[in-house]
Amino acid sequence: MRLTCPTISILLILTNFTKACLSHNASDETVLLKVLVGFGFKKSLGCLESWVRCNDQGQAVFLDLTRRVRRRDDLDDGQFVHIPKELGELQALEWLYLDQNRLAGTIPPELGMLQSLKSLDLTENNLEGHLPEELGQLENLTWLSLSLNRFSGKIPESFGNLWNLEVLDLRRNAFSGEVPKSLGRLSQLERLRLNHNHLEGRIPQELGQLKNLKELLLQQNCFNGELPAELGNLQALQTLMISENQLQGQIPKELGQMAVLKYLILSQNQLSGNIPRELGHLSKLKRLNLYGNNLTGKIPPELGHPPEFYWLFLDRNNLQGEIPPELGRLKSLQRLSLGKNQLSGQIPTSLSHLKQLKWLNLCQNQLTGTIPEELGNMRNLRWLHLDGNHLSGSIPKALEDLVWLTALDLSHNRFTRISVNFTKLLHLQTLDLSRNLLSGELPAMQPGTEQVDLSRNNFIGNLTWTEAFCTKGEAKQRKRENVADGEKGRRRGKKRATKNRRFRKRKRRKKSAEAAREKRTGLQGLRLNHNSFTGKIPACLMQLNSLKHLSLNNNRLHGRIPAINATQLVVLALHRNDLSGAVPESLQNLSHLAVLTLHENSLDGAIGPLKLTSPCIDNDKMNVRGFGCSVLRLILRPRQSPGNETDCSPLQASPSASQDEAQSQKLLSAEEMELVKRNCPDLCKTCQNGEPAKATFHHNRFSCELPESISEGVATYATVVMGNMVGHGQRLNVSWISAEENFAFLYYSPRIWSAQVTVISSILAMALGAVVFHQQFRSFWKSSQRMLQSTPATPGPRVVASNLVLLKVASCNSCHTGKRSNGLHPQSDGLQPIGNRVRVNLRAHLRVGCGLSLGSARARRGLAGWRRVAFYII
Repeated sequence: MRLTCPTISILLILTNFTKACLSHNASDETVLLKVLVGFGFKKSLGCLESWVRCNDQGQAVFLDLTRRVRRRDDLDDGQFVHIPKELGELQALEWLYLDQNRLAGTIPPELGMLQSLKSLDLTENNLEGHLPEELGQLENLTWLSLSLNRFSGKIPESFGNLWNLEVLDLRRNAFSGEVPKSLGRLSQLERLRLNHNHLEGRIPQELGQLKNLKELLLQQNCFNGELPAELGNLQALQTLMISENQLQGQIPKELGQMAVLKYLILSQNQLSGNIPRELGHLSKLKRLNLYGNNLTGKIPPELGHPPEFYWLFLDRNNLQGEIPPELGRLKSLQRLSLGKNQLSGQIPTSLSHLKQLKWLNLCQNQLTGTIPEELGNMRNLRWLHLDGNHLSGSIPKALEDLVWLTALDLSHNRFTRISVNFTKLLHLQTLDLSRNLLSGELPAMQPGTEQVDLSRNNFIGNLTWTEAFCTKGEAKQRKRENVADGEKGRRRGKKRATKNRRFRKRKRRKKSAEAAREKRTGLQGLRLNHNSFTGKIPACLMQLNSLKHLSLNNNRLHGRIPAINATQLVVLALHRNDLSGAVPESLQNLSHLAVLTLHENSLDGAIGPLKLTSPCIDNDKMNVRGFGCSVLRLILRPRQSPGNETDCSPLQASPSASQDEAQSQKLLSAEEMELVKRNCPDLCKTCQNGEPAKATFHHNRFSCELPESISEGVATYATVVMGNMVGHGQRLNVSWISAEENFAFLYYSPRIWSAQVTVISSILAMALGAVVFHQQFRSFWKSSQRMLQSTPATPGPRVVASNLVLLKVASCNSCHTGKRSNGLHPQSDGLQPIGNRVRVNLRAHLRVGCGLSLGSARARRGLAGWRRVAFYII
């Protein structure tokens, strides 16, 4: 509240003195006229009667122009007004409110003349420049709010003279330099808000002298050095936020002395060392944020003591050891985030005692073992993130009892089996089981799930189970058959009233589940790549209007690509399968398509014109305050009015809202919103035409001419030439082909028919030659066998020779013409007698006389045939 109880009393008393203020005090009437003209108003003083209050002497003591100036009819958009210096003449003015207007320029030094001023509010304007030192003369000032402007420079040292100041709000400006040590003299100060500036240097230890301080906000500045231990002397402090700075060193154990501290936010600094055990003595502590530092050691078991703890964020550190079972004592805990550390061991079963827990994040650690069955007792759990660990075994059936679960991420683990029936998780919208060791066929899926990632596993079978996402009637029937809360049944012996209460409760949950399901848009992302799925692509899957991302690549799918009517499709990955046939013509109607991969299939036909556009895809790895794009989509949907789903502005907190209010309502600051807009363009509708579209067609059977364009006026990177027969024999005049493929020798030629005829003729000629060779060889073989088995005219030893010897004999027959021999000479010709047979000694010269006669003319004709064969071979 900006107005204290005395203020309200004065307002009630002075309501009747409005006209007296304007009629009995000529000086203030003149000043108010000047102020009216200075702010650009052209109406009479009557319009001021509801804005000004006066005292008994007719002097103006209260002036409220909140949002008044910006509502002027003659004030165009982008037009600003300056603060008139005549305000400094209202000597009796005590309350001046000029917040949420279009005020620009600087603060006039004349405001330092308002010695009676108690409250000055210039919040949410476009004021800039340095603060005048004259403001330090307002010794009666109790409230000074200059937040959400463009002030720069240093904070004046004269502010240390504002002895009665209770609230100093300078947040969300561009102040630089160090915090004045003189602020330590403001003994009445209760709230000091300096967050979201460019302040630097060390945090002055003099701030530890502010005994009445209840709120200290220093986040998002450039403070460095160590956190002063003197802050532990602030016994009245309830909120301490110094996140997103450059603080180093250890967390002082003296912070454990602040008995009434409720919020301790030290995240995103460079703090090191162990977490002090003394923080567990803060009995009033509700939220502890230490994520994004360099903290080491183990998680102190003492953190399980504060009874009102409901947020504990320790992720993105270097914490080691096991998760202390004492955390199961935090009965009020709603969010537990220990991800991105080096925690080991198993998930403690004591976490199942956290009945109020809605968010459990243990991702990217070194946890082992299995998922405890007891986790099914956390019935209020909405988000469960266990990805990036070494968990193994089966995904337990107990997860079916998490009836409110909306996001389940078990990716990057070593799970081998699925025991849970996902159809019982009626609120499930995001399911990620990618990069595990899961195998076999998939169980039935929840039809209302919007994001499904089962990639990089060993699943088999066909894709008929995906038809559950297609028919709304089947989804509704399955929804009716399941029990909303997952209860197995009521125990016997309970009273009828108890049964009725349970029945009514279950009915309410079922209705809420049905209402939530009706608000969903349907399947938006399906990633089944790098598995062993077989069969055909279900035709109904390509008819989903809500589908934006479909990855079926690296499987064993076959058949044709069905007609595609998924008008919102952005990514279609079908490469490395056994798909065949022509590309459906309906692909040309997808105006949102940005990534198309069809390479390494058996697709044929021509490539038609497409309408590829720049990709508008959310970054799945983005994380802001534990929220990813898919989770933010779940948070955003209930806050959007029907027909107004154009951006993510409902996620942004009001500039005047405190960080505690923003985080409790799951709202994001301006800096966080910028991060979300950059990484979630599809969610926030901030897509730009900067990224090129991508298409791959290579290693298929495409032919014919290529279209001149496959995109709608955006840059395109595509591969199509390699492994296809496209083009017309010359360099292609299409701009969307990559430079690596723009070589003429790779293209299809119109003379391919003559080339094919030449190739076929060559093959036929080779076949004919093989037939002739076979006939000659067969004839010689028969003649040589008859020759060797015939009885010679002159009795002699029988010759047993190999074909190699015969070829040698035949080839050298022309060496010694005119020589004749009536028989073989074993000693001289390398032949050895064996009884009445002769064996050829291959180790000898392999030469028998060139005039060898085997006793018959047929034998000589056989040798002559061998010479002809040898000639053919040569």
